[in-house]
Amino acid sequence: MCRGSSFAPVSARHADAEVACLEAPTPEGQGYWGPGYWRLPVSAPSAAVTDPRISNLGHFRCSQKSFDSLDSASFTMVQRVSAGINGDIFKYRWLRGDNESCVAVKKLRNRALTQLENTETDERVIHTNSRQFISLNNEDALTEIGVLSYLAKQQDMSEYLLKMLGIYKDTHFTWLVTELAEGGELFDVAASGNIGEKQIKEYAWQMLQACDYLHRHCIGHRDISLENVLLKDGNVRLMDFGMAVCSHSSSGTPLRFFREVGKSFYRAPECYVPEEDEVAVTAPLESRPGDVIIAKVHPNFLCQVRLQDGAVPGRSGLADIWGYAALPADVFALAVCVFILAFQCPAWEAARLSNRHFAHYYNCEEDRLDSQRKFFGKGEVLSPEAMSLLTGMLQVDPNKRPPTNVCLEHPWFGGMVK
Repeated sequence: MCRGSSFAPVSARHADAEVACLEAPTPEGQGYWGPGYWRLPVSAPSAAVTDPRISNLGHFRCSQKSFDSLDSASFTMVQRVSAGINGDIFKYRWLRGDNESCVAVKKLRNRALTQLENTETDERVIHTNSRQFISLNNEDALTEIGVLSYLAKQQDMSEYLLKMLGIYKDTHFTWLVTELAEGGELFDVAASGNIGEKQIKEYAWQMLQACDYLHRHCIGHRDISLENVLLKDGNVRLMDFGMAVCSHSSSGTPLRFFREVGKSFYRAPECYVPEEDEVAVTAPLESRPGDVIIAKVHPNFLCQVRLQDGAVPGRSGLADIWGYAALPADVFALAVCVFILAFQCPAWEAARLSNRHFAHYYNCEEDRLDSQRKFFGKGEVLSPEAMSLLTGMLQVDPNKRPPTNVCLEHPWFGGMVK
């Protein structure tokens, strides 16, 4: 299993997805995202999946029974910091033995956590029955706690990930205690303007280090944004794991996801998925049945589909809607973060063909990113090396985006020390 898979038992439906069988060929077995680039934990057993579209959103959820009782006397509230979807965040002084330190506390309602325990965990079912699950929140607080709990136990945890210090429960609330990052959001840095390339490179390298650590542990973040990156002593802290998923099966097959999670500015184009099971597409000339390709689907989707048996190159035929893989979507979101830091504006409102800014980017035959810069009237803020990296990370086809470990080896980061 992927490291961290012990948080929640696998339901019968998801267990069925783990039986051994032959897997259909997919582009994940080719190019950047094939063997040699994806680093599955060596302890993972060799099992295959029947259908990678069957996911388990409860994979990282932890049980409330494991939370320690709150010793409220050891906490002194300093101030309320902000309001969150799942709970408000406060600054507290926390006395542990003879040591007192300032920490952040997110207070989560116990009733809301209990309601999460029996919700649907197959994302494809939720997506294709959206009206039935309209009240289901994309943010999952039990998943966030589970991921943070797992990360806190790792001796080599990346310093650029927000660290959990404890999880406690009283009568009405669960207290999620983390280190306090008082430098604010990286979004505020972008909004202030006048950031030099040297500082942008440092932030980009740190965000990639954080994301690379997650990806090596089979964790797809799915909500990377400047708003979810805090600063502590000038260094980044990637946070907010409420939309995180286990990215791969135990055999290393990328699992597929379907909902439009995260923020629209940062969301990759393949994350906009039609609700149909199959669509008509023209098979590329060098394709074969079973290939997963990026396709333009009516009215304005650029989504991944799997060519059905009998697909003929150059001819129209049916293809299965295939959702998206979490890790390439994270890479895309990271690139958008760097773009906004550099140019103080988003590259587009949403990566959809119906959006004129993204359509301009998509329709450029050469130098897409440079053309986008000129489209917004921005100067040459970044070096050719930086633009080269962002161009790769913002590839429309997710299978052409370099994974995080390859990004970190880019010449732009020459001389950076981990």
